[in-house]
Formats: sequence, C-alpha cells, structure tokens
Amino acid sequence: MKTARRLAWSVLLVGATAFLWFASRPSGPPAGATASAGASPVAGGRDVASRAGIGGGAGVAPPLSADEKRARVERIKRDYDEVRTRAAADYAAAAGSFPGGLNAFLRQLALLEREKRADLASVLTPAELDELELAETNAGQTVRRALTGTGATEAQVRTVFRLEREFEDRFALVFDLSSAALLERQRVRDEYDERVFGVLEPADALAWLAARDGDQGLMNAWVRERGLPPGVGLELWRIKAGFVRRRLELKTAEKPSPLALAELIRETERRLATAAGAEAPSRDRDGAFRWLPLP
Repeated sequence: MKTARRLAWSVLLVGATAFLWFASRPSGPPAGATASAGASPVAGGRDVASRAGIGGGAGVAPPLSADEKRARVERIKRDYDEVRTRAAADYAAAAGSFPGGLNAFLRQLALLEREKRADLASVLTPAELDELELAETNAGQTVRRALTGTGATEAQVRTVFRLEREFEDRFALVFDLSSAALLERQRVRDEYDERVFGVLEPADALAWLAARDGDQGLMNAWVRERGLPPGVGLELWRIKAGFVRRRLELKTAEKPSPLALAELIRETERRLATAAGAEAPSRDRDGAFRWLPLP
C-alpha cells in the first residue's frame, strides 16, 4: 500500500459510508473501467499480485522465501496499522459529526480487517495464515486463552478457531442492537457453540464457554463442587441459552403477555431442578444461577 494511497484513504474515511463504497475506489487499468460494487473500498481495484507486492507480468512469480514472506507480511501489517491509526484520529477529530456515526466508523474498520486478510492470504498459505491469525486476531486469542491448559489437541484448537472466525466474520459488519438483531446473533452463537461441542471433550467445551461467559464459569464451579459430571454443566448451558433466546423473543413480540416472563422463569426453574437437583433453582441465585431473575 503506497503512501499516497494511505493518505487518500485516511481522508476518505471521514466521508459518508456510501461515498467510501463507490467514489473512493480507483478504476482498473482501462481508463473507463468501473469497479465491482461488491469490492472492498480499501482494495481500490488492486489485484492479488499488486496487494502481495509480487508484480504483474505474463509469467508466474517464483515462490517466496521465508524471509521474503516475513518481510511482506510485516509491510502489510504496518500499512494497515497506519491507515487504522489515521482513521481513528479522523473519527476522534470529527467530535460526533462523523457521517454515519460510530457504526459507520466501525464498519470501515471491519472492512479494513477483511482487506488486510485478503492481502495476507495472497502471501501466505492457508496453514500459515491460520497460524498468524491464531496469534494475532481476537478470535485466535480467545480460542488460545480458553483452551490453554485443557486436553484439547492442536488440531482441535485450530478447528475451534476456524469456527470462531467464521462466526465473527458473519457478524463483523452488523452493529444493530435491536432485540430482533440480538436474537438472531444469539441463535447463531448457540449454533456455533453446539458445533464446538462436537469437536471438544465435554470438560474442554465447558472451559471454552467459561472463557466467554462469567456465568458459565460459576455454573462450572457449582457442578465441580458437587462432583457432577461435565455433561451436567453442558445441560445447564443449554438451559440458560434457551432462557436468553426466549426472553429476547418476548422482547420482539408486538404484544407480549404480561405474565410471559414470569412463566418463562418458572419453566426454567423446573428445567434446572430436573438437570441439577431440586435445590438448584432455589439456591445460589446470587451465584451460579444469578442470570435467572426471580419471578
């Protein structure tokens, strides 16, 4: 990414989001060519070869050495860090008048990350890209933190990482905080966690859940203190997940019954009693089951 391009994008990022998508992308080699509407605004019409710094030409470029790959990866990261820093400074300078507000700014940062990955993928093999992202991305660090010290193998860690990256990619450009949007995100989150359960042993799956949810950590401790098997912890997660989804569904209803939430709480208490014993819903309401309000 050349200096002039970085400067241009720093200025353009304070423009309207629609302008970024359509007006800021330079055309391809033919003078009158038009860019694809689905392309990232940061790419600006660059092809894979130009992003990687490989260069054009009719021939096939020779494989890069390890040192060449390392140098190009560092250059890509440095270039995108500079653009991100300039964009953040421009957003701060706008003092609340940034077109589209915070959501538009966050969307541009997410688009930058997508384009950065595309540039890195043009230099690295899929396995090398996974290794880099496991160490440097939010998804990778979340997975490493959650599964370090568990019995998960490296292959399992990488599989969970790919699932988490896939989930994050799905919602990277979604900043809607309405009940309907939160319900959809929660449904998909739960579906991905169920897929993770198919990869990990139950005890490791509980560690994965607890790394993202303090309530699950308390429930895991509650299960261990009573000598219950890990499967009970997973069932408690399913009960809580069902409660959260159902409560969001009630919030999206046009005319919810005034008694609907109380009925949901009592039903959840019955499920907890079946899964973990009759005392579960009545005790530890300030601890392991603090997520469940009183009816």
